[in-house]
Amino acid sequence: MESNPIASAHFGGFDDPIENWSKLPHSLIEALPMIGSLAELKVILYILRHTWGYQDTEKRITLDEFARGRRTRDKRRIDGGTGMTIRSIRMGLSQAEEHGFITRVINRSDKARTKITYSLTMRITPPEESDLRTTLPPTTSRVRVALPDAVRIFRTQTHRYPPKSWYVEIGRRVGSDPAALARWGELVKDWVGHGWNPSNVASMLTKFQEEQPVPTTHISSFTNPLTGKVEQVKHGNQDTATSTE
Repeated sequence: MESNPIASAHFGGFDDPIENWSKLPHSLIEALPMIGSLAELKVILYILRHTWGYQDTEKRITLDEFARGRRTRDKRRIDGGTGMTIRSIRMGLSQAEEHGFITRVINRSDKARTKITYSLTMRITPPEESDLRTTLPPTTSRVRVALPDAVRIFRTQTHRYPPKSWYVEIGRRVGSDPAALARWGELVKDWVGHGWNPSNVASMLTKFQEEQPVPTTHISSFTNPLTGKVEQVKHGNQDTATSTE
């Protein structure tokens, strides 16, 4: 098993917070009584480091990386992880999600490789108004625009906001009719539930306007090492495979 040299090292002290630091929200410190274990605190801090610390809102992290550190594309470790066992990591993640600190999105569109992204859970109730940049010249001041109900529903179902550049378009194409908003909410829920990427707002809106159901299958291709043929695998309720020369 790969050892973790950082786990047994002596901490040399903090550097001045001028660079190489992540913002730690006061709300997390105030919520310390809610955190039930060291494992829960460690996974929360690790997710914070690899999301906000890199100016990201979410990050795909494997259990191995939680344990021993994130890897670069050339397989180098960029840190020492949490230093915990996989069992402790699973427990910490479950507690953090149960207490509302983190959000997990599981993508099972490719059954050969389940992908899980993690993010810090943001407040579901957004501000009544949102700053949106218009298409006017950069010297023009920001315009205060009410957040469309369809965007609020998207946030509730996906635990994230869509790109701000899509706010107006989502509101325009979904509208404000209660029945349309309800149908939009069900579509977004089904979209995420079937493992599709919630960032693909354009396709979601197309399905909504065409009143099409969310696809429940995903086709992937691979080369069979035994036959040398390219095979397509259809993932879904009924898995089938076809081969082509």
